[in-house]
Amino acid sequence: MPQGDSGTSPTLYSPESRGHLHAGAQQKAIRWTIIVTAILAILIVPLVVNTELRLDAARFFNIVPHHDGEMVASEDDEASLVTLPIATQLGANDLVVYRTLAAYIAEPVDDGLRFEALDGGGEFVLPFDEFDLISNSPDASQMYVSGRGGAALVDVESSDVIELLESGAAPGVEWDWQTPSWTYGVNRCDSYSVELDWIACFQRSAATSFAGNWHLQLVQFGNPDNAYDVVVGLGIRPSVGFTEDDGWVYIANERGIVRYDVRDITAD
Repeated sequence: MPQGDSGTSPTLYSPESRGHLHAGAQQKAIRWTIIVTAILAILIVPLVVNTELRLDAARFFNIVPHHDGEMVASEDDEASLVTLPIATQLGANDLVVYRTLAAYIAEPVDDGLRFEALDGGGEFVLPFDEFDLISNSPDASQMYVSGRGGAALVDVESSDVIELLESGAAPGVEWDWQTPSWTYGVNRCDSYSVELDWIACFQRSAATSFAGNWHLQLVQFGNPDNAYDVVVGLGIRPSVGFTEDDGWVYIANERGIVRYDVRDITAD
């Protein structure tokens, strides 16, 4: 009985058919790989190139610590946070630290430069619209402000202008009025609160390696194991100051001025 030529009719189990199926599966896998890679690129590339988007995503997924602060002034405002260092000797070893008082928000107005006291103690306006020097007495009871349009000596507690002067003119004081207030408390962990309850510290952490440029914590004075995350943020490392009762901590850089409720942060 004649038999057909099985070599010319591949079956489902023949090597030729299996090779065809294998090639089809490879093509599907390649297509899916391309699709998945494209989707990942669409999602990941913006996160890599856009630091603000990356930080927002990290906050949303709780990858980095974050507390909601109150925006006092945005980056579009011309406001400045004025912090005044208060020289304080600790113990009997002559160690001097600087408590950092968040004293004023300064901003230009139509008739000059307005200083709004953050303790609710009123405000005053100086007859020039910018400053290039702010200094203060060791106990922060007096403040000297100087700009191209003039200078002034101010009583901090009352927010009264003691004396108006020519730009750069020496006030009648014995303390060092030529050293700017912002040169104190600039190290990583040396901004002490006014009541000496807290130290504002900028930590080197894994959070800043993924998203953000700095990581602010409040560390309990005398007990460094009690550290509370405040925020991971962008921009230059901000200046920090506390209100007189340690109730609020203010931070400021080129992205604006924000304040945080210390009780809310330390209640976590």
